[in-house]
Amino acid sequence: ISVNEGEAGTDIVSGDVVVMTVTDLDAALEGKERRALALDHARAVRTAMEEYRRDFSLKVIFLGFVWSLLATGVLIAWFFLMRKLVAWSSTRIDSWRGRWIKSITVQRHVILPADRIAAALAGAIRVTLHTLSVVIIYFYLNLVLSFFPWTREFASRLFGFLISLLLSVWHAVVSYSPNLAVIVVIVVVTWYLLGFVKPFFGAIAKGTVSFPGFPREWADPTRRLVRILLV
Repeated sequence: ISVNEGEAGTDIVSGDVVVMTVTDLDAALEGKERRALALDHARAVRTAMEEYRRDFSLKVIFLGFVWSLLATGVLIAWFFLMRKLVAWSSTRIDSWRGRWIKSITVQRHVILPADRIAAALAGAIRVTLHTLSVVIIYFYLNLVLSFFPWTREFASRLFGFLISLLLSVWHAVVSYSPNLAVIVVIVVVTWYLLGFVKPFFGAIAKGTVSFPGFPREWADPTRRLVRILLV
């Protein structure tokens, strides 16, 4: 890459090929001398060519394969670790039943068994780990794509898409967080109250739970009315 003075301006050439020509108007717009601007462009072209050759060199491509294998090994190790964590958490939660996780009772009648509480807790842990796995896979793909010159652009687009998506979600959550919080509270409270209603009135119908002045025959119609009112 060299700079030669031509008839129309200063040429940046590669061998016999004119890559570009810097005119007096170009130099005036940049506020530089014409030859100085041409030298800057020539330096940029030379740097871009060197980076291109370096990115497509056998050494860089080989290192990309090596780093990709290491990243794949870490991903596989994570899945093995996740399986261990799921099994370990399930075992720990089972051991907590009756000691730390106890059934919710009303007048000695079990409204919410400890088994259901333990199952819900174990399910929440599994959902959290699987969500984390999805995030790890996303970053794994972005990382592997960035190792190779052919797919590096896709990696930047993939990462940019994730950032823009997260920002959009964040702005939406911040904008609607008060309304969203109210809706979440209503849904959660209603869900748990509906879960209590059936076993509670079922216990009244069986006679295991009793209240003065409330006959057992009233349990089923009252349960239906309460469900309608709650919803």
